Amino acid sequence: LHPAHRRPGFRLLAGQDRWSDREVVWHFGPRPKGACGLGSDLANGLYPALAVLGPRARLLPAHRLTSIPPLSWALDPYFQQPDVVSGPFMPKGAVAGRLLDMAANPQYSAGRSHAPWLDGVTYRFYNGKAAMIAGLQVGEADVGFHLLPGDGSELSGIPRSRTASSASLQGEFLSPNHALNTATGRAPPWVANPAILAALSGVLDRKALNDAAFAGGALVEPGLFPALLPGYSFPPAAGTSIVEARSTLASTKPAFSLLTVCDSSPRQAEQTELIRQWDAAGASVSAACAPRSQFFGSDGPNAQGAFDLSLYSNRWEPDPSSWANLPNWGRCHDQRLDEDFVAGAATLDPAKRRAAYVDATAEWLRYACTIPLYLWPSTLQRTLALHNFLPNPTLGTDAWNAADWWLG
Repeated sequence: LHPAHRRPGFRLLAGQDRWSDREVVWHFGPRPKGACGLGSDLANGLYPALAVLGPRARLLPAHRLTSIPPLSWALDPYFQQPDVVSGPFMPKGAVAGRLLDMAANPQYSAGRSHAPWLDGVTYRFYNGKAAMIAGLQVGEADVGFHLLPGDGSELSGIPRSRTASSASLQGEFLSPNHALNTATGRAPPWVANPAILAALSGVLDRKALNDAAFAGGALVEPGLFPALLPGYSFPPAAGTSIVEARSTLASTKPAFSLLTVCDSSPRQAEQTELIRQWDAAGASVSAACAPRSQFFGSDGPNAQGAFDLSLYSNRWEPDPSSWANLPNWGRCHDQRLDEDFVAGAATLDPAKRRAAYVDATAEWLRYACTIPLYLWPSTLQRTLALHNFLPNPTLGTDAWNAADWWLG
């Protein structure tokens, strides 16, 4: 399916009213089984995370797409090079695999305070981080995204340029398979002995992991909800002591594999350090990896359960109801956790929602649906000649306020 058909929350919309050219009212309500892919009847349609649906919604030109069945949208040229746009810039030209030229949208100022200050923006695509850093060093690129704190030594000498790093909402965690490994036909050792998961978490030196993968730039966050969600985050209960954890691993000597992405240098560093720490505590861990497209694919090892323990990450949206009840985190099967999530999604009362998600957090960590590690740092490099540039504080595009950029 096209991504437009996989958005949580939208399938709970029972109707829409158009009040004017600029106002649309969404109605949430009961939906029958089968509507928008619902697996069962929906009793009330309540969606407490409704505020996140607005930023997710993308305005599309009805006059351009009405005649095309939505399931065929992905094949239409509009989605490769839109000929109707609402953003500050519109496609002008492209060189496959190298760059995308965007010109200022002359219609952007309609109803807004100003047109884009820049005449255009060029997106350059580099074959790897080393090539992108080289482009920044010679002034070919003004802004570089998706860097790491450890890249600072190569970036520090760029004249009139600055490195900025901050915590993001991308949480790094371990995802244990709580069922049968479909590749080996065997269940991981913790399925029969849950204490092993508590021990694997208890012996971890997260600071050493952070130093190995992110030069100490990640925010160590052992809880489920990121600290940037203060309404729901709270200090987790004390886990297994390191003495108990080492004793459990030394006596059980669990053997399992750790799966991660092949083409990610921080995850390769994490994998190496994790295996070192666990092997030293008595476990026997083998390394496995899959290409990014396969790792995250619907037919890949994670989706199919063909793994023991997976090194994963997720970008947490700023409302737990939009993601907390997603199915199959590590093939978890825990009734109490499900009940807590249902309670949180069944009310708009902030106090009741927080209470439900606090309970869910405790249960998630007790059950070890995932083992949280830390929050990825968001690191970028930009020229000081680019003004009004602001890193995106949420989860949208890197150029979220590009209409306000100017050079000087």
